[in-house]
Amino acid sequence: SEDTLISFPMETFIPAVVNALESAGRTGDDSAAQVMMLCCRCLCSVVDILPPAARLVTAAGGLTVLCNQLMNIEYIDVAEMAISLVAGIAEDQPLHVLKAGGLSSILTFLDFFQISVQRQAVHAASQMLLPIPTQEILDQHIKPVMPTLSALLRHSDDAVCQSACECWRRVLDNTVMIRLNPSLAQSTDLNLSMSAALGRLRGG
Repeated sequence: SEDTLISFPMETFIPAVVNALESAGRTGDDSAAQVMMLCCRCLCSVVDILPPAARLVTAAGGLTVLCNQLMNIEYIDVAEMAISLVAGIAEDQPLHVLKAGGLSSILTFLDFFQISVQRQAVHAASQMLLPIPTQEILDQHIKPVMPTLSALLRHSDDAVCQSACECWRRVLDNTVMIRLNPSLAQSTDLNLSMSAALGRLRGG
């Protein structure tokens, strides 16, 4: 429960789980898949029950480990859990996930997953594109994924298409904002307030 986790030593537990996940990914032995699955389940449960714990996962280097797992898929079940984790973290820290390579890693092997996981992944991608990024982040992490986002507009699933359209809307909005107001994207920190203001101006 949340009350139990609040008193739990998360500052030491989460880094230990992240380290175990990374180490298991390197061994490649028969027990690796089971260890990685257990680690992902632990992190998913913690983040689901106590969302602020996602920041501890990020601080412990968890995003890099998860993105590496998604770019080098060995076990599909582990990859599905990794997508769930990345999606959960993106709800709270979209720019951190984007800068860690989350957009590319969550979409590169999208076709390997069942449709429910694809929906979750593309929705997470739209969350990563919510903030106004710097021009550097736009060039490095968003532009290379645009062909994939274009292809998703022709996806057979309506929910995936809808999230892909939302991705493009946010890419275009942010590109316009950067062009019109370069100072908005000079900081590497997330300008959530401006993104929220844009949403209010659009009536949503």
